[in-house]
Amino acid sequence: MTKTALTAYYVLFFSFILVFSLLIIFNNRFKGRILEFQNLTEERYKRKKNLNNVLYYIVAYITFILSNIATIVNNIVMRFKARKNSKGKVIYADNSNLHQLIRTDIALVEFWGEWCGPCLLMDPFLEQFAIENNEVKVIKVNVKHKNYSNKYGVKNIPQILLFKNGVEIQRNVGPMTLQDLETFINHYG
Repeated sequence: MTKTALTAYYVLFFSFILVFSLLIIFNNRFKGRILEFQNLTEERYKRKKNLNNVLYYIVAYITFILSNIATIVNNIVMRFKARKNSKGKVIYADNSNLHQLIRTDIALVEFWGEWCGPCLLMDPFLEQFAIENNEVKVIKVNVKHKNYSNKYGVKNIPQILLFKNGVEIQRNVGPMTLQDLETFINHYG
């Protein structure tokens, strides 16, 4: 390998480390914008498949992968710091208590997985939503509880189900920002 090629690899490697570090640092700040950029790019790509939209789609895909990796690393760091989520506002359902939890007036249930990048991207939005909306019970169900996933027909995650008095009235598949969650609840709740 030539000295020039080796230098190029080093520059590329350290550039990747720099971008990845910046994503970890600023990821929480830009999560909503990253999701909006990905959704917009995907819509543009579906409408018209020209070179410009293909390049945007590739950049969005790379951003998606890097932001997921940064989110997972950030989540691991936060767990080591023993951070409590949303001051106890988000409820984690287990195998036995979901039925009692959704019997309230309005309940928002997110089906998620620990390995799911978009689910982890949504965490701060759900936590903020739970803090700002006391009348809505926010519940998270890990898809490892297969009986709930099967009962409610959850095949893709993240998936948001909205319940009113124990009856499902609406669902959404895919990540949502804080504004999306508020619109979703106001429209159906």
